[in-house]
Amino acid sequence: MHPAGNSTVTLRCCGSKVIHQEEECCNGIGYDPQRHVCADRPTPGLFIQPQCAQAAVCPVAAASTAYCGACDLDPSLTACTWVLTTHTALNDTHARTGAHTAAATATPSPLAMTARGTETTDGPQRAEEGSGDTPPWAWSSKGLCPSLEEVVYSGDADVYTYTDSGALEPFTTYEYRVRAWNSFGKGSSAAAAVTTSEEKPWGVAPPRWSRLGDDVLQLSWQAPARPNGDITHYIIMRDGQERYRGADVSFADVGGIRPFVEYSYQLSACNRAGCSDSEQMGQQCPKSVALWRTDCPVILPASTFSQHPQALTATTQGINERLDTAPHTCHAGGRGLCLVVAVTVQGVPEDVAPPVVTPLTPTSLLVSWPPPKQASGIIQRYLLHQTGVGLLYTYTDRPRNHTVTGVWSRPRHLSAGVSVVELYWSRPLRPNGQLSLYRLLRDGRPVFTGDHSAWNFTDTGLSPNHSYVYELEASTGGGTSMSDRYVVQTPASSPSGIPPPHNVTVAGARSLFVAWSSPASFDSSQVLLYNILFNPGSDVASTRPAGQALHLSVTGLEPFTSYYIRVQACQSAGCGVGQGVFARTLEAPPEALLPPRITAAGAQELVVRWSPPQHPNGLITSYFIHRRPEGTEEELLVFIWSNGPLEFIDASQALQPFSQYQYRVQAHNSKGSAQSQWASALTLEAPPKEMSPPTIVPTGAYSALLKWSEPRQPNGLVSQYRVVYKKHQLDPTLDSSPVVYSEYSYNVVSSPSQNPGIQITVLVWRLADLRLGWEPRFMPAWLINGVVMAIGRNEDVTFWPLGATVKRDHGTVLEVSVYGLQPYTEYSLRVEAVNSAGSVSSEWVGTRTLQASPAGLTPLQAEHREQGRALLLSWDPPHTPNGVITTYNIYSEGNLEFSGLSRYFLFRRLQPWTVYTLVLEACTARGCVHSPPQQVTTSAAPPTAQPPPRPLSIGPNQVSLTWDPPSEPNGPIKEYALLGRRLGAEARGRSIEEDIINETVLFTEDHPGAASSFSYTVVGLRPWTQYQFSVRSRNNAGHTLSAWVTVTTKQAPPSGLAPPTVTHIEGRPNELLISWAPPLESNGVLLSYRIQRDHVSFSFSFDPAVTSYNDEGLTPFTTYSYAVIACTSEGCVTSPPTDTTTLEAPPATVGPPGVQHITPQSIKASWTVPATLNGRVTEYVLRLNGEGVYRGPDLFSVVSDLQPHTSYRLALLACTSGGCTPSTAVTIVTGEAPPTGLQPPTVKVTGPESVEVSWTPPEQPNGVVTGYELRRDDEVVYVGPETHYHDFTLLPNVGYSYVVVANNSQGAVSSAAAIAKTHPSAPSGVGPPTLQPLGPSQVRVDWSPPARSNGDLVSYTVYQRDPAQLLTNSTTFTPQESAFSVRHAYLLGLAPYHRYEVRVEACTALGCSSSDWSSILTPESPPAGQTAPLLHLQPDPSTGLLNTFLLTWSPPAHPHGIILDYEVYRKLEHTIDVQRGAGTTLVCRNISTTCRDNGLQPYTAYQYQVWAVNSAGHSASPWANGRTGPAPPEGIDLPTFQRIQATWAVVDILPPAQPNGIVSLYRVFSYSQDNNTYILLSEGTSHQQTLHGLSPYTLYWVGVEACTCYQCCSRGPLSQLRTPPAPPAHQPPPRPRSLTSRSVQLEWDGPLAPNGVIESCELHIRPSCPQPPQPVLLPCVEGPIKTCFFGPGRNYNLTGLQPHFSYKLRVACFNNMGSTASNWTAVTTRSEAPQYVSPFSVDSNVTLVWLDWGASFSLNGPLRHYTVTEGRMTIYTGFHSYLHVPRTSQKTLSFQVTCTTHSGSASTPLIRYSPVTGLGPVAPTEGGKQWVGVSAAPVYSELWFILLLSLLGLFLLFLVLGLVLRRALRKSPSSRERPPLVTLQKTRHGGGEAYMRPCPERCSKHRRSSGLLAGRPPQNPYTTKYRAETTDPQAFASQVFPDLMGFLQ
Repeated sequence: MHPAGNSTVTLRCCGSKVIHQEEECCNGIGYDPQRHVCADRPTPGLFIQPQCAQAAVCPVAAASTAYCGACDLDPSLTACTWVLTTHTALNDTHARTGAHTAAATATPSPLAMTARGTETTDGPQRAEEGSGDTPPWAWSSKGLCPSLEEVVYSGDADVYTYTDSGALEPFTTYEYRVRAWNSFGKGSSAAAAVTTSEEKPWGVAPPRWSRLGDDVLQLSWQAPARPNGDITHYIIMRDGQERYRGADVSFADVGGIRPFVEYSYQLSACNRAGCSDSEQMGQQCPKSVALWRTDCPVILPASTFSQHPQALTATTQGINERLDTAPHTCHAGGRGLCLVVAVTVQGVPEDVAPPVVTPLTPTSLLVSWPPPKQASGIIQRYLLHQTGVGLLYTYTDRPRNHTVTGVWSRPRHLSAGVSVVELYWSRPLRPNGQLSLYRLLRDGRPVFTGDHSAWNFTDTGLSPNHSYVYELEASTGGGTSMSDRYVVQTPASSPSGIPPPHNVTVAGARSLFVAWSSPASFDSSQVLLYNILFNPGSDVASTRPAGQALHLSVTGLEPFTSYYIRVQACQSAGCGVGQGVFARTLEAPPEALLPPRITAAGAQELVVRWSPPQHPNGLITSYFIHRRPEGTEEELLVFIWSNGPLEFIDASQALQPFSQYQYRVQAHNSKGSAQSQWASALTLEAPPKEMSPPTIVPTGAYSALLKWSEPRQPNGLVSQYRVVYKKHQLDPTLDSSPVVYSEYSYNVVSSPSQNPGIQITVLVWRLADLRLGWEPRFMPAWLINGVVMAIGRNEDVTFWPLGATVKRDHGTVLEVSVYGLQPYTEYSLRVEAVNSAGSVSSEWVGTRTLQASPAGLTPLQAEHREQGRALLLSWDPPHTPNGVITTYNIYSEGNLEFSGLSRYFLFRRLQPWTVYTLVLEACTARGCVHSPPQQVTTSAAPPTAQPPPRPLSIGPNQVSLTWDPPSEPNGPIKEYALLGRRLGAEARGRSIEEDIINETVLFTEDHPGAASSFSYTVVGLRPWTQYQFSVRSRNNAGHTLSAWVTVTTKQAPPSGLAPPTVTHIEGRPNELLISWAPPLESNGVLLSYRIQRDHVSFSFSFDPAVTSYNDEGLTPFTTYSYAVIACTSEGCVTSPPTDTTTLEAPPATVGPPGVQHITPQSIKASWTVPATLNGRVTEYVLRLNGEGVYRGPDLFSVVSDLQPHTSYRLALLACTSGGCTPSTAVTIVTGEAPPTGLQPPTVKVTGPESVEVSWTPPEQPNGVVTGYELRRDDEVVYVGPETHYHDFTLLPNVGYSYVVVANNSQGAVSSAAAIAKTHPSAPSGVGPPTLQPLGPSQVRVDWSPPARSNGDLVSYTVYQRDPAQLLTNSTTFTPQESAFSVRHAYLLGLAPYHRYEVRVEACTALGCSSSDWSSILTPESPPAGQTAPLLHLQPDPSTGLLNTFLLTWSPPAHPHGIILDYEVYRKLEHTIDVQRGAGTTLVCRNISTTCRDNGLQPYTAYQYQVWAVNSAGHSASPWANGRTGPAPPEGIDLPTFQRIQATWAVVDILPPAQPNGIVSLYRVFSYSQDNNTYILLSEGTSHQQTLHGLSPYTLYWVGVEACTCYQCCSRGPLSQLRTPPAPPAHQPPPRPRSLTSRSVQLEWDGPLAPNGVIESCELHIRPSCPQPPQPVLLPCVEGPIKTCFFGPGRNYNLTGLQPHFSYKLRVACFNNMGSTASNWTAVTTRSEAPQYVSPFSVDSNVTLVWLDWGASFSLNGPLRHYTVTEGRMTIYTGFHSYLHVPRTSQKTLSFQVTCTTHSGSASTPLIRYSPVTGLGPVAPTEGGKQWVGVSAAPVYSELWFILLLSLLGLFLLFLVLGLVLRRALRKSPSSRERPPLVTLQKTRHGGGEAYMRPCPERCSKHRRSSGLLAGRPPQNPYTTKYRAETTDPQAFASQVFPDLMGFLQ
């Protein structure tokens, strides 16, 4: 844990770095695993050593291509790893090169890259590496990871010093500690840290480069592997010139970059100890050429290409492909060191015209050619090749490339004697043109000159035992090149006169015999040895030793090869060679014959080509071509070649289309033959033939099943089967023949029978668009209308039924289910088989689809009848019947009202103004279709049963009322009126009828709408008063009035309360008397009074009878406010306040006076008003030392006539009408005044140049004397507190006057003058000279004679000095010189604007006197040495763009004055104007050495110049170049889309109109309007990008974002992109809503991803396993899948199920592109009573009778047991369905089986069985039916029986009550007392009618029983009201029991 501000950070080690704890380690780099991945792994199948793991971090989006330190390595194309090595061997490198140049089908070999040294590395990021000798754990670390501790010294106890000089690293912190031992143990000191000194950086790697444009190169680099200090800056050199100096690790080189040119860059890293170059890396690399593949570079030595020139040709293309993206390339430097070569982009030249050849002479040709039409770069060279020869000539515009390279790369010689040397050479490695001349030089002198055909020379006349230096010079038309020196040593002596072999006999194809004679001259005293030389001097020369013999048998030669044989004789001093003879070995059978190359030219034509054997070993006489079908051994000789080209065209009729054949070549010579390996070839495809018609079976109303077989002759890979169908229409008015409406096709891709392991993917987005893609190792598949279907050979495939689905039957039969057909329609279909060569069609086959549910049902037409109580309904037939209509059904509220084929229906018994929901249903034999629910409203009637208003809240002045609409509005209510009246005391004696005329309409609600309730607040009422309210409702047919509701308002606070009366009590300033009167209106019962003082109520209250109160404890002379509060139960009222002030009293406290403006004679005293006055102050009294000096009302007073600097006491009295109060006394001191009475000083002369002065203090100082001043001749010579002074430095014999001045803080006083005269002395008084500048480098000096010469002057001396250097120069003038008399001189050679000091010395014979120094500043001159400014590119604070330059510069080296300001000028880089003009702009003018230039154009090159200006002129600096950074592009256009698919699209991006930089990244995003966010779809540098991961059938708003840097991005406008539909996906399973024993109600949702418009859904069902458990396990077989529903609905009631049975259900939904099916949902139906099905079986033998009732019952629930009875005796009870009974007699047995489950039981009929005669007749049951019993509870305990008896009892009770009340209550009420009748509302339920009374919200659900409980008052308030106001029993009964009375009437 480490502190970081106010928090802590958890860190850990990652190599030599420190990273955060949450980061991952990538070999020294920390990274976030959520955003990046580490590219330190090899490609799959390879191993990488841990030391070679690369430190590269890539974005997480590039995880699939992050390998070997690169972020864009495709593992499917390239394999890579890193291995540790210290050098690059030729063989290893060549082996790797061969891997690179292999064919595309070969797997590239792993790349060997060095992990140390100067090898090139690439990758996005690199970790810093140490040197190869230092382990990683010993590297210096400034972080938190120290290395392991080690012991560096161990010595004696008396040695206390140690010098550590071993293996220390520069700029590394080491910690040392000392450990000491004694006999008891050891102890350690604390660690002491020390840091070693800095050293030049180590391990500076070359920079990496990338191309940002044709004229911009971006360079980036890493810190050195060992910085050895703090890196101060980096230096970038381009072609030896400095281009950059700074601390950044990247640099964009934009100056002078030309396209198609190579530039060499070198990096230098500098610290305080020095700089290190990138080429001083400690390990030199050989001259090399950098080759690039698509993965990483390989360094190959240049010698590789001399021996293997094909490697250069094979790798050149790789260089061109990587020039624009390679980070850097390592080329050979001057000493073979690695530099970085940056190459701007170039391409391969195109349209190169053939050369024009013109013969000049019999031996010369002129070859000329025009330049390519498209150079694609700068043409560097032209290569002229000659057929059969190779490279003939190289031409370039640089003469140095004309010269030959690689001259005499392998020098060879042969010493023929002591004076003869034979020299041999080969063609140069790079002739670079047509060789014209060879010249051989010996010791610098030419000895041979020959043309290009001369490859050897014999040099004679040489000296024995002598060394010679040979050089070979080769020349072309472009120049001459010299080979390296070749030293040849001649022997001291050698045999001579060696004859050629006299006998050479060829013994065979690989051997011969050679015999020779002895030399003519040799040293016989030495041993003579012989060697046989074969083809000496050639590239294939060989030597065979023969010893001392004169013959030799040689073996191991090549057959049929010519050899030049010579004899070499050798002795100890040297060897000699004789002439030779030629011999050729015999022939042998050919060897190494390669397989032929076969090309298919047609379906029955193959072209066979072959090459000669690599070792023909003789003359090839013929070639035999053999052929065989692949997989067989029946080979056939098809061709014999004797001469001509080596090819054969096989067009035999035996060849079959699209068949594999193998060919082999056999080569023959005179000695034998050689056979090649078999080579395979495949003939081309031909159109299929013999396609049989398909078999069509309609499988539904919308689909048909087609089956067909493959063509008998497919003649290739059948890429697709196309199903074509056409629709027929039969119209009686037209021709009866079928009419083809349109032709459609489904593309069905077949699995190729020849190669079932190949997958064919067909994308069919339009019917005419078909593209095939091949992918190995997968099952065959196809895609139909956008849905991929998989198929395997000889196996069925699960598919989604959408559009067309395909499966392959066993064998070669294919079938397809075609969807999307129209129901009950005739079609003709055929199948077409297609391959790449053509197609074949079958015959047309007709079929008709099945019926389906109708479609296109129109709404009902309704007409009103019978004044809103009936509707006349009519409808039209469906637009698409899809079959024969069988019935029409009409449903109202889910009830069937009509069924039939008529299309008219009168719907009666309806309610007025009632909404009815009607549904029309039309059915065919296959199903029904419902119209959408249609709502129909009947006509209106007057409203009835208006409820009275209800009070919501009651206040003292208002009442809030609410009311509901009428129970039976019978139409839209047009108006509500709220009526009200007041019940006063005068109206309580009158009847209600008499007050009706006082009704007032309080509120009217017009057009109230369909609200459920209404409310209104009546205001302006009086408190504590009774009111009545009623509601009147009105519609278009009439109105009705509700009952009146009485409301009493609440109490309110009183009103009319007068303010109280407040009275003083004489002599009591602390008391007041308060009295009050009662309020005018109490508005209720008055409860209490309360007094409020200053708006604060007393804590006690008063009885209503108390009306006064005496308030004590008040403050005198204070104003109080009193109010009275009167209260009732509903609130209080406060009276207006009464304000009164109490009587006065003396002040409480008085503050002391303050003193201001103190003067020596007066003071000003002031005071403030007392804090507590207790009245009005009448006067203030001021006392000074006890005496009154002021009396009055003012707050200040001035006291005068005081003494200066004297102490006084002051006091103040404040008085009111109630008395006075004094303050405390204060002490003051008056101010000072100037002193007076100063006496003159006393003087005493003490010498010729001094006087002593003394004085006394003033007689009246009037304060504190602060000091004295002594004036000599009115000049102050002394200031201080002393009273004496000794005055020196006076002039001799001069009189002086002295005056003393005494000072205090207020002034001064002067004394009278005292006179004194000094004694006489030598002369003095030389004045300073006068200086006058005459220019920047010349000054005139003038001076005056001394004031007192005191003798004759003998000389003047002028002294000059520089104050800065303290050097003094002097010039003396005598009376003989003119300057002595004129008294002026000139100073020359001075510096401009420099300060000099000059003084003059005058001398007499007695001495000299000097003047003071005079100073002068020379005038200014124009500055010089102004340096160029430094440009620092900075971001703009407002925009963040790099369009601001911060310019800094140093002052001029020679300012020559005061720099008044600096002027900075700016111009564009290509502007020629240097002075201020049209092309130059003044940026700023100030005195600072910095300038900020804002608002520049982005990515623009500017030049800046600084002028330093003083008063004399200016100095201009050189121009400094700089370029602004990029900015967001402008003018981004709309993206365009090339191809749009369901999940991807190809977008084209146009470059911005104003890029403002180099666009480095394009992003394609979509804008979501729902959440206002942007979603990234794709990003890259390409102008065409593919958007993946789109959602089908979705609208996208797509835009383009272009970026020129990290934060320089801008977005363009949005373009609309809509993806086409696709098959739906993610279908949720169905959900059971209700479940019975025979049905299940299901509902389901649409697919979560509809990907289009869902048109219909299917419901599938199948019996599932296992079934519900039974006591005995029953076998279970999962049933087939059936479709039980098809249509657009989302629910279905599935009927016809078996009780207690398990099913699986799923839903499949369709759109126009396909379908999706949900998972299976299991349901189990409920149980019910078992059922008897069939009689059981009975059989017997001699000993047993057995019964089997397994098929007799349908259990329909969990089984409890079976019971078997025989003659009313139970013989078996259990779970099995069979029984074995012992046979004991011959009597007839009567069996009966009973099945008992949890839901009931069932029994079989009684079956009689005779063991003798067999089964008897089944015993009949009652009614002729078989008995089935269900065990149930007794009848009296059933619910229905209880309810029936309860209803019957209630009916009888109501009947009795009605009769009793009818007779008991006979008084007829008046019409006014009768409440309004409530209209009964008729409501239809099914087909019947019922009349019901509306029940209010407060009405009990059991209202019939609530009024019949004895001894309990009724709970219904309405019932209570009726009982109180109604006297007619019949009216009362009709109101309380409307249902009962309606029944009785």
